[in-house]
Amino acid sequence: MDFLTEKRTTTTPEPERRSQRYALIALLLLLLSLGWGAYQWNVSKNLASANTLLSDQADSLMTAKNTLEQEVKTISGQLETVRQENTTLTENVTGLNNSLAEKDRVLERLRRENNSLGSLKKQVSELRKLRESLNDQLNKLTNDYERLNTENQQLRQQNNTLAAENDKLRQTPVAKVEEPKSTLPILKPNALRVEVLRRRENLTIKARRARKIAIIIDLPSEVGESATGKQTLYISLKDMAQRPLKAENSRTVTVDAQSVMNPVTVHMSQVIDFSKSPQRLTFPYEIQEKLKAGIYSAELFTDKAFLGRVEFRLQ
Repeated sequence: MDFLTEKRTTTTPEPERRSQRYALIALLLLLLSLGWGAYQWNVSKNLASANTLLSDQADSLMTAKNTLEQEVKTISGQLETVRQENTTLTENVTGLNNSLAEKDRVLERLRRENNSLGSLKKQVSELRKLRESLNDQLNKLTNDYERLNTENQQLRQQNNTLAAENDKLRQTPVAKVEEPKSTLPILKPNALRVEVLRRRENLTIKARRARKIAIIIDLPSEVGESATGKQTLYISLKDMAQRPLKAENSRTVTVDAQSVMNPVTVHMSQVIDFSKSPQRLTFPYEIQEKLKAGIYSAELFTDKAFLGRVEFRLQ
């Protein structure tokens, strides 16, 4: 009798054991929340890096465009200067024509005058002045012509250089930066759920008795826009430590989705025509290993996208 009494006093009460289980479950939920937060932070960081790269390339192209526009403005200003100088040259030619007309008038006047010594000296002096005036205007026109010819050659060279650079820029293909693949799940949380099928007709479902589950997926019409046509749908089951469940018929595949650890262990797969969405899919699965009470998860993939993740509890 004393032995039985002592054994009862050392046994842990049932409420205390239940509290310990609840504390363990709460701790696991906290760890999962922290992991999910770190995962989302990494996704945001990758998107920010890609946005910075796109902005840098856009700034580089804008700088090249501004440089070409400035050079075009400079050439336009030089052409306007040449037009003004051409106007000046035309005025100089007009002045030369006037001087030649004046020369003709002087010569005609000299012919009409008498040939006295004083008159001849006066005529020689006027002719010398006329010759110097004509030489000055001729030298000025020659200098203007040489200067304008040199500037015209320089403008042609600059125009040819800019035309070659413009053709080079047009022929150079703009490097396309692929946008990072989104790591966010396509399906909303309410589109996935897992039902635990009871093996025995009892009120309490124990993990070691839960041998069969059913994964129910509601594919909305929006999924048909992002994942068109027939594609293979993969389902991966994981335990509380995010380890794949053991199964003889499981296999591994490679998924082309960002932030997905390859290879992925697949427990179920089926070819789905996503263009027929909205539609409801049900995947029954027989669990081969004995499971402990806890939180498990099912992740859904296609060959190129992460569709979603759902958690279910076994008590």
